[in-house]
Parts: sequence; structure tokens; C-alpha cells
Amino acid sequence: MSNTVIRWGIIGTGAMASQFADELLMHSDASLSAVASSCANRADAFAKKKGCFDSHNYEQLLDRQDIDAIYIASTNDKHFELAMNCIEREKPCLVEKPICTSLSDLDTLITTVRKKGVFCMEAMWMLFFPAIINLKRSLEVIGPIENIDVSFCIDVPYKPNHRLYSPALGGGALFDIGIYPLTFVRYLLGLEVDKMECNLSFAPTGTDDEGTIVLTYKQDVTAHLYYSLKTAKPHRAVITGQYGTVTIEDFFHPSSMTHVLKSGEVKTYRYCYASMGYNYEIDEVHRALKNSAKESDIMPLSTSYEILSFMLTILSKSHQKILL
Repeated sequence: MSNTVIRWGIIGTGAMASQFADELLMHSDASLSAVASSCANRADAFAKKKGCFDSHNYEQLLDRQDIDAIYIASTNDKHFELAMNCIEREKPCLVEKPICTSLSDLDTLITTVRKKGVFCMEAMWMLFFPAIINLKRSLEVIGPIENIDVSFCIDVPYKPNHRLYSPALGGGALFDIGIYPLTFVRYLLGLEVDKMECNLSFAPTGTDDEGTIVLTYKQDVTAHLYYSLKTAKPHRAVITGQYGTVTIEDFFHPSSMTHVLKSGEVKTYRYCYASMGYNYEIDEVHRALKNSAKESDIMPLSTSYEILSFMLTILSKSHQKILL
């Protein structure tokens, strides 16, 4: 690894890969060295668009010795295989969520990561934003949490071959967007719940396209999560405490939060960042690599395992009210 600049390779050429590449190009401690795709033409077009002239297939990229880290932004069904290929070649990797779609795969990946001693992290960029990092401390003003309402809803017209609706590609709304409200609630309350009620709807292909989840904790603390591919609504989190509320717009990449206290006091905190804000998770990877850390303290693989396990429980228990 170079001492100052981390040289990145990107696997995938979709929208997230494009945004991530733009962040790398603006980052003072990063460079985009190469891109890979299962389609040579897509890789070549992506590389030229980003000013990176090296495009490869997967194997060629993984075999390069002059790349320090790899960002995996393929379709969900390829995350496990590609991450394993990175780890086996001792290539640190940042893997888009969901890092895996089965617990057995994630078990294998975690075991291999720890055996090889190679850095690997799921790309839950939300947790690295300054607003989220400061959230727990700022919640002290509203007192003990009583309820959380959080939603992530977008309108993606149904097409059976779309990656979000394709079982073969690891599709489903929970894996791609429902994971954000779930991770947000876990960050504040954990996932050791007394009761879970879930109601999911499914597209004709069999993948979930909408869900409502109610989690009940001890002392009657509740969390209401809503996600959908069928309607566009604000991406909003509202945290209600004993003395007031905190509202966070675009909670998965927030730039502000507003406190409204029962006393009548209203205060808004703003956080400025360049472009989309992928730079914060890039910084986390850089910090880990430069300090020889094998996992992130903020998003360790144990957290990925806990969240995936909970998502799979939700999917298996959909349309039911269950007591955990």
C-alpha cells in the first residue's frame, strides 16, 4: 500500500459505482486506479468517463498488485463471491450492502476475513456522517427515547428484470432500502426486541416491494419502520423523547437535524459536506488500512451479521405478528 494515497479499484459500473468514483476523484488521499465489469464495453465506457484509462474483467482487476482497496458495487447476488475473491487474494474490500444475502455465506466470509487478516466492511455509509456520529449525544436534550418513526420510500416502477425485483440478482426492497431504517433503529436502540410485527407486500417476481415493521422494546419503547418501492416520500426519521423530538430529513445521508422541545424551543443543526458524502466511509477505510485494522469499529462484520439475520427473520415471518 502506498504511504499517502490509497489506490482504489471499483467492481461495478452502476449508479452507486459512479457516485463513489466521483468521490474518489475529489478525495485528496485517494485515486481511482481501475474499474472492472462483467461486460468489457461497460467497463471501458465507465473508465473513460471517469478519466481512468484502466478497465478490466473481475479477475484482471483482482490480480493487480498496485491496488490497495476494492469497492464492490455489483448486483447483490455477486457480493459474496467477489468479496471472497478479494479476501483470498488479500485485497481489502468495501462491499455494498447487503454484504451477503444468506447467513451461511456471511459466516464463511467472516471466517475467511479473520483467518486471512484482511480488512472487509459493509458499505453502510449512513453511519459515518457527522450528523449520525453526533446524534446520540444530541438526543440527550429530548430525554429517554419513547418512539422512533423512520421511512425510506422511493418509486421504482415494476419491471421483472430490474435488479430490485429480480430474485436471481438478490433483489428486494428490504435488502436495498429497508436496511437503512433497520440500521438506523439498531444504532439507537439495538435489535434485542420484545415483540416484532411485520407486514410485507411482494411483487409478482416474489421479491418484497414494501414493508411496515413495528418493533417493541422494554419500557414500551417502540420503533415504526416503513420502506417502499411503490411510492416516493420524504426519507425522514423522527425520534420522540420525554421532552421533545428530533427530526432528521434524508436520515441516510443527513445534513441537518431539528430539535423541537415541549418547552417551545426549536433549534436546527446543520452539517456541510462535499458532494454526496461518500468521503466519510472512504475515510473510515483509509483509517483502517493505515492503522492495520482488520475491521471498522463503527461497522464491524458482527453488526452486518446481526442486521442480515434480522432482515432474514423479517422476510421469513412476513404477514405475521410474532413474539421474539
